[in-house]
Amino acid sequence: MSTTHERVISMVDADVVDRWLTESRSSGCSVSRGRRTELSALSANINRELASTDSGIRDARTLLADLKMQRCALVTVLDLVNNLHAPVRRLPVEILTMIFYLCVSSGRSRDKAGIFDAVRIASVCASWRKTALADTRLWTDIHVEYMWDSVAADIREREMVQTFLLRSGTNPLSLSVMGGISAVLHEPVTLTVLRNVAPRCKTLLLLDVDETHYDSLMSVGDGFRPTSLHIGNRLMENALDLDAISFKSSVERLRVTLVGGQYDSEWKTVDCLDIGDLGTKSTLSERLPSCTSLRSLTVRFGDSTITYPALVNNSLRLLEVILSNPTSCDPTKLFRNAMLPKLQHLVIQGDWTSWDACCHHGWNDAVRMLTSRCAITSLSLNGVYGTDCCLVKLLEALPLLQSLVFIALRPERTVVTQNFKAVFHRLTFRNFGDRAIGNPLCRYLTNLQVELNNGYFDEGALADMIMSRSRLLPYQQLWEWNKLRHVVVAVNGGYSDVGPLHELGHLRNTEDFTLLVIAPNHHSTQSTLISAIKYQD
Repeated sequence: MSTTHERVISMVDADVVDRWLTESRSSGCSVSRGRRTELSALSANINRELASTDSGIRDARTLLADLKMQRCALVTVLDLVNNLHAPVRRLPVEILTMIFYLCVSSGRSRDKAGIFDAVRIASVCASWRKTALADTRLWTDIHVEYMWDSVAADIREREMVQTFLLRSGTNPLSLSVMGGISAVLHEPVTLTVLRNVAPRCKTLLLLDVDETHYDSLMSVGDGFRPTSLHIGNRLMENALDLDAISFKSSVERLRVTLVGGQYDSEWKTVDCLDIGDLGTKSTLSERLPSCTSLRSLTVRFGDSTITYPALVNNSLRLLEVILSNPTSCDPTKLFRNAMLPKLQHLVIQGDWTSWDACCHHGWNDAVRMLTSRCAITSLSLNGVYGTDCCLVKLLEALPLLQSLVFIALRPERTVVTQNFKAVFHRLTFRNFGDRAIGNPLCRYLTNLQVELNNGYFDEGALADMIMSRSRLLPYQQLWEWNKLRHVVVAVNGGYSDVGPLHELGHLRNTEDFTLLVIAPNHHSTQSTLISAIKYQD
């Protein structure tokens, strides 16, 4: 019996299997009775051992499943522990709320009314969702795009608007409505919800909305009184007459990019006007809306601009000119008959990569023509320069300048490499013995903000200029020149903390002088520097 047991135990060995295979082949067709008895006992033992093995496999599988479940539970607990230990958990709820708000209210997010970023934030985790739902400001931008497409899309839009309306609390709302090529074939059920939106709507964006879409939207009642209105149409078949707008008296900020420039209405309360388009079609007209309270005007010139608005206004203080290319605007035609007696701030933006020679004289002469009728004290330039000589001549046309913002183009986007050494030298206050080289530019400058690229500007010349303007000599005080009080230098491209600029560190502690040298993200700095001059009074 022991021999049989040993055979069963060793049945898994390869040699044993080969032996039994050989015996099976050599035994032929006749097996003795004793041999059959022995094989029967052996077969029974093998079956019992097989049953025991199957039972062990089932137990092992059960144990493996339990271990896998235990492992998943441990991984879940570990993730929760790591989440609780993560640096983001150290942020106070107030800081996290502010981050969420800045994300949703950013320009990139607001292209779609912030709706998608708000939903994404609330879908990350339970704690973020709780924080997002607790801040009603995240849900104040409503985007309606498909309510005229179909009944099914209209129902989804209504549910979305209802959700945002509920989550926004009592905050003012921003409503974006897209018309597109969809015809108004049914009365959208979303309009029933928009009746509650209209009284709280402070910003209204009408994109590709024709008169049919507008009439359908206004059917909710006479509740719209937005203070900010943006009307943009890129579809030639869509046309909206501004005379049809029924709430002109409440609008303070107006942006219009209608194809054909249908500006035939009176907008007496508009404080900020943005007109034109940077696309291939011209959307400017000769006549601007009459705005007796207008303080800020943005004019955008596309590739094929042939019409120039008559710049005549007695209240305008800020003029922003945005160009798609150097030839999209003739400054002489723009400023020839301009009458802007209260204009103080001039902003010029554009990508002038193709200007590889000293050919900005048209702008210099045009700005000089403009300043003969007003006193411009603030200038912002973003990418609009050709050579140092061009920039010097432009500054010569602005003798009363007090604030200057200058953002240089990236080196890979320019035709000619500039170091602005000549500009910095002309801005430097020389001592009395050096005055023979010429009078400095912008003698009344107090605020300077520049964004330059590492390796593409003369740092020593810039540092000398800042140093010379940080204090006034007696004769400079006698002539009532101004010294710099606020200087921001942003350097792109791996700027190190050594060099002539950082040797001016002792000036940072001066009571009446602020110096900030940073190496920030390009796009965020650009918007910051432009805003610094654009929105100051």
